[in-house]
Amino acid sequence: MPSLRLSSLVRLGSLAFLTLFILHFLSSFSSPSPSPSSYYEPLPGEAADPGWGERLGLDHYADWEEGVRGRVGAGLGKLKDGVGMITGFGGRGAKLGSLYELVATSNASPGPSYYDARTSMDKIKLTSTRVLGHGGKSSSSSSSSADDAADTISFASRDRRHILVTGGFGSIGKAVVRDLLLTTGGSSSRVDAWGAPTETADELTWEEDVLVTILDVADRSAELNFLLQSALLDKPGGAGKIKGTDPRTQAFSASERSVENFRKSGKLRVVVGDVRDEELVKSILDPAGTTHTDLPADQQAAALLNPKLGRPKQKGHTLATTVIPPVTGIVHLAAYSPKACRTNPVDCRSVEQDGVSAILEAIKREGMEKQAELVERPWVVVPRRADRWDEASIADNGNSSTLTVQVPETAIKAFTTKRPLHSLLLELPSAFSIIGDPYASRFDPVPHIVHSALGNLPINVYTSSTETEPFLSIDDASRSIIQGARMLDVASSKEYLKSLGFVAELEIVGPPPSTSSKRPSPLAELAQTAISLIQSESPYAEIETVRPAVASPSESRFHTSETSLRKTASKVLGFTPTISVHTALKSYISSILRLQTTHLSAKINVACSSPPSTPVLEEGLLALSGCNVQLLTLIEGAYYTLGCSQGLEGEHDEPIALVPAVPYKEGVRGVEIIAERGLENKVDIQMRCPVVGKDGKLVPGESEIVMWADTVDGGEFAELNKEGAHPIAEWYTIDFVQRDSRSFTMTLPPTEGVPEGEEPKRRLTFRDPTSTKRSLLFQPTGEDAHALLWKFNPICCPATASRRKDVWDFFKEDPLITSQVAYPSEDGRTTLGESTLAVKRCHELRAEHDRITKLQQRVRSGPSSVSTSDVCRPTYGEALTWTAKDQQTCSSDCSAPIACIASEDCKCTRDRCGDSRPESPFPRVAYTDRKSFPATDAPAQSLAERVAALPWDALVLPGAKDAFNLGVDRLPKGHVVQLPDTIDNHLKSPACFDLERSPLPFMGDHYLVEAMKNRSVTLDEASFVLVPYYQGCYYNYLQENTFKKLADTVGFAETAIATNPAITGDRIVIPFTHDFGSCTGWWQKLEDVLGHSPPSPMDQAVAWQVNGDYNTRCIKVDRDVVVPAVTKHTKALFETFKTPADVAPVNSRKHLAFFAGGVRGFGAIARTKIGCGRTGQDPNSAILYQQFSPGQRYLGTLNASKFCLLPRGIPAWMTRTFEAIYAGCIPAFIVDRNLFPFQDILDYSRFSVTIPEADAHRIEEILSAYTPEQLSELQANLVKVREAFLFKDGEEWERRGPLFFSLVSMQMRLPLQYPEVGSCTA
Repeated sequence: MPSLRLSSLVRLGSLAFLTLFILHFLSSFSSPSPSPSSYYEPLPGEAADPGWGERLGLDHYADWEEGVRGRVGAGLGKLKDGVGMITGFGGRGAKLGSLYELVATSNASPGPSYYDARTSMDKIKLTSTRVLGHGGKSSSSSSSSADDAADTISFASRDRRHILVTGGFGSIGKAVVRDLLLTTGGSSSRVDAWGAPTETADELTWEEDVLVTILDVADRSAELNFLLQSALLDKPGGAGKIKGTDPRTQAFSASERSVENFRKSGKLRVVVGDVRDEELVKSILDPAGTTHTDLPADQQAAALLNPKLGRPKQKGHTLATTVIPPVTGIVHLAAYSPKACRTNPVDCRSVEQDGVSAILEAIKREGMEKQAELVERPWVVVPRRADRWDEASIADNGNSSTLTVQVPETAIKAFTTKRPLHSLLLELPSAFSIIGDPYASRFDPVPHIVHSALGNLPINVYTSSTETEPFLSIDDASRSIIQGARMLDVASSKEYLKSLGFVAELEIVGPPPSTSSKRPSPLAELAQTAISLIQSESPYAEIETVRPAVASPSESRFHTSETSLRKTASKVLGFTPTISVHTALKSYISSILRLQTTHLSAKINVACSSPPSTPVLEEGLLALSGCNVQLLTLIEGAYYTLGCSQGLEGEHDEPIALVPAVPYKEGVRGVEIIAERGLENKVDIQMRCPVVGKDGKLVPGESEIVMWADTVDGGEFAELNKEGAHPIAEWYTIDFVQRDSRSFTMTLPPTEGVPEGEEPKRRLTFRDPTSTKRSLLFQPTGEDAHALLWKFNPICCPATASRRKDVWDFFKEDPLITSQVAYPSEDGRTTLGESTLAVKRCHELRAEHDRITKLQQRVRSGPSSVSTSDVCRPTYGEALTWTAKDQQTCSSDCSAPIACIASEDCKCTRDRCGDSRPESPFPRVAYTDRKSFPATDAPAQSLAERVAALPWDALVLPGAKDAFNLGVDRLPKGHVVQLPDTIDNHLKSPACFDLERSPLPFMGDHYLVEAMKNRSVTLDEASFVLVPYYQGCYYNYLQENTFKKLADTVGFAETAIATNPAITGDRIVIPFTHDFGSCTGWWQKLEDVLGHSPPSPMDQAVAWQVNGDYNTRCIKVDRDVVVPAVTKHTKALFETFKTPADVAPVNSRKHLAFFAGGVRGFGAIARTKIGCGRTGQDPNSAILYQQFSPGQRYLGTLNASKFCLLPRGIPAWMTRTFEAIYAGCIPAFIVDRNLFPFQDILDYSRFSVTIPEADAHRIEEILSAYTPEQLSELQANLVKVREAFLFKDGEEWERRGPLFFSLVSMQMRLPLQYPEVGSCTA
């Protein structure tokens, strides 16, 4: 066969190529329409919804568009696509996703186009002759180069981009504004935020020339500042951090990225106002632009509504006023969160409906059709959380709201049927599934888990097979919004799209799990990741629950698969979530640690500052002249004071004596001092004590000087007028020898007539250091005599106009705050300086700072992502093996971003700080049906009505809500050990079980045990075992040896429990309802009675006790349950305040505050300060001190007082606490470092006030600052929870009383497992 010529081969190839093209062309005439997407599967028995687009006749629109274009056009388009794919010349790079695959036509469309990823409405996704696709090279673009060039010129020549962000200071809003101002938005995880592959002219124009206006009801510029200055900068339009040689490094240094600088540079405007304010919104969206006046954010709204404020003056200085371009796009984020929506559904709906209406009304542009330059409407992006969409109403979701975005959705669609509008409804994950806002409520799930892990606090995770929605980084959420905004903005510049109305709906979900194995619960994965990153020693429990399906992308009944949603978002929006949970958590933890570091730095600068100079200390001492103070010294680790001896037990020959600083019986002892400048310009003090009359009573207003008198023994303190005394000195020189602890020595002045230097200084010392009798003597110091170090503790200072309290820093530092309630050091080596509160606080702050530094290094290091299987998981065991079980309890700081962070020396416990961020954006209308805008006066509402409107969820802490909502029948069941009468003989004394015959409040054990006996289950069925022990009864009434009784009880119970090895120590409960709780009968002393170590597992038993003072070792802070004490006024309280209607409203009460109680023992310092300047004889006083209201007795006075003052007591609180609570008297706790009953369940900040003990002298000033609205809210919350604090015999199972809350606490504790020492397995 002859060989083919080369020319023949070419002709053959050309013929084949032409044949393929013809076949491709002919096939286009019979191409089927695109099949509907499977984005929505109707529920069983539910008819398929034709969708909004079909109801508007978009099927006809699709046919109409095909007719305009014609089959030939379609074939030619596909032909060119084919050429492009074969030759690689398919047109220039794409810019947008397939969201705008619409035909180019000069004819007006008969209706809006529509794309809905949640329904079957994908009807108009036609084969386009013009593609704005996303990604790399697109082969489907058939537009001409000339058209493209024209579009580019049009885009670049448009007015400056001006984006209005409503709700711009919200959680997501701040991130969006940050990323708009910082172009690509920051860290490497947000590279290429616009999704653009090249740096074209229009991209840079967008990035470099954007003006952002924030409209929000609150100005949170400080929060936005932090985000701006914390963001890592990337090169606009591409990956990689800005290099040091780049000039933008200087311009965009952290110090330059501030709200104020962006305002001054014309890139940011902040307007404080409501999106429902039609006039304000209309002014902002004025098509002719608006006037920007350099005014504070809270005055911007007034300036916009009053143009005169923005006009420059004719002469002299002018206001910085500029006319800015019209708004070209709107990101509408202003809305209630689903959680906040429950606080006021009426106002929530108003924000949604009226807010969108105000925006749409402002962009109608009625009567401007002929003014082309004014007709252009801004595009609109409406992002909302998933539990605000249509599905929420058909899902039983605890986080969802009955309200949805159906209101703005419907309004936008209706608007678009009549006027061209480009809009995007963006569905983000549900309420608590977005990670990353450092200012999010500490009670939201993710912050709650992270804060708990940082404090080594217990973490309970409730999981469900129906709750598998992945978490989304707030940076990814912001990026998806901005990508949608950019698409709409670019499209709105295309002439052929301007007259087309367009509405799109898309869902955004988080990235897929990082493991290919069986998917764990996202919340459990997050908790374990947080524990690993922080290296937390938190006890942990993962509790599987059965819950109804939730409206989330993970639930197939409501949505397509997550994979399909990610593909859809990538295709039509150009967005793919890239930030894993691990990376998002690292970023979030790093952010809150930076906030904490800033706060700590300020605290450390104060607490650890250089000690004041001697002149400053002397000025402070002079300011104390006329005050009653304690002269404190430290003896064998305990504080003693040099105080007046009148009234002390025993014989005291001298008017002042060295006594315990807080004697249990006599109360606080001090002396009055007069301070003046003496010899050598040093400060001398004179000491005075009250005058005792012949009747043995103190003479009011009189005092006598205490001098140092000569005796045969070397001297003594004596009254100046004592007969036969030989005065030596009545003034004592103060020498500050340790400025850091503000401690000093007291010295006698030199003997008159003796030349200076010839006489040794005589300082106050012990007469005989080896004697048990602590007698004092002024003598020269040396090896045998050491000068005693003293320090002042002010108790009461008369108020005088000339007194400068600011020079005496001890008004803010009370060294006794932790001294008398903590055990002395074992070796007695505690120094006066080490025991000073300021010094202790400095050490604590530095330890916390060191922990944060280590955490930040750990968070910053390591891979950016990690699989679930690679997470370091501790080995968990019983409480006995817990690494942190013997650590002390850290202090809490409610003013800090993180109230408590555990260090190597201490662990945290649940605090009473509450949440600094209000639950509702409009707190004044929370739990009402009133609208916040326009503002109206609150209608009269009774206390009973306010209480009835309050949901329990508002008062229960997040970690307790799941357990609380179980209901009493699903809470843990208990087995009560049946003790023989020879051991349990508490019924022998009526005082042990009959409240009316019991003078002391120790009967809580009886009520709890008897109630549990009524529903006691078998040992095999029990979740825990209750061992009856009647501590107060045995000690006070039966006069038995409580330790021997406890030993007998434990011995019998041990035998009874031994048959069930599943009952471990943390499942055994013993009640201790005496004031001292387990301190009077716990294992340290029990060992002496038993003769051997306490039996295991009894030594790890859980105490239900009244003592919550964690300065001592009497309580295991996160294991024991603190319960209320029984009050002898129980019956009277139930009868007097039967219902909320019987409680006097707080604002009708006469007195600001009421204190009833003694001034002895624990809390005596604070109690004495409360009484400073109050005689208890003034019935018109704002604060009633140890007196009743005129014409009233005790309960009547409670009902006439707004606040009840409750300083520290023996169990860290007073029994009167529960009487005050039930009477609706707001508790004002004056106590530090303690636990109150059920503090791990109830949010005490919602119904009480806590005042530091050091500020006890400022109570009137502090309490007077509360507004009537705040008082009403506190009281309503208080009355809602009051049943938790009062026992009701025989009815504990029918109410939410102490027993119910004790069982809720057990539900939170029983599943916990504790990390073992040094454990960490992959």
